[in-house]
Formats: sequence, C-alpha cells, structure tokens
Amino acid sequence: MPTDPMFAELIVSLLQPEHVWAKPQFGSYCLYHDHKPVAFLQNGQVLLKPTDPPFIDADELERVQLFPGSRLYYIAPDARLDTPWFRETILEISSLVPAKKPKKRDVEKPTR
Repeated sequence: MPTDPMFAELIVSLLQPEHVWAKPQFGSYCLYHDHKPVAFLQNGQVLLKPTDPPFIDADELERVQLFPGSRLYYIAPDARLDTPWFRETILEISSLVPAKKPKKRDVEKPTR
C-alpha cells in the first residue's frame, strides 16, 4: 500500500524552516535534508536512516526493515514527531550521512 502524500506533507511541515523535502520512491517517500536521504516515510511511520556512528538515542528505538532484506531502520516514535527531538535527530542524521559524490559528467575536465 503506497504511503499517503498527506503524511509526507505533514512530516515536511513539522521540520520547517529546515531545507527538507520528500520524494516518492518505491511506494514510500524518501525524506531529504541538504540533498541527503535521512528517512523513509512508510505506512504512517517515519523510518530513520541508520548511521555509523549511530545517532543519539538510536539504541532506544525499535527497528524494522524497509523491505525484506534491507538494513534495519529506526522507527521514530509518533509522540516525538512534533518535538524538538525529531528536528534535532533529522539534522544529526544529515550531518552523519556523507555527501553524495559528484557524477563523472558533473566533474570539470582539467584544462591543458
């Protein structure tokens, strides 16, 4: 069952004024901050991206697979979605996710 777009809009609105957006992906929504994937929105849940090292409070959260065979994602508790904890956790995950490497076609060729 695809994720409701209204749920994605709600989560994005909770994180404003941060530069956050949600993009449909595989029947879910991927939540991005600063061009980095930080969470998936699926079946009315926010699944936080696992990081290395783990973000603060990660060991206290329940974990679930996004799809069979995937890594375990952390379930953000519904009661904490409209609290400073949620915004701080998203920002922390974003800081721990490495920046995307530029594609070869985007890299300038050296001049001779």
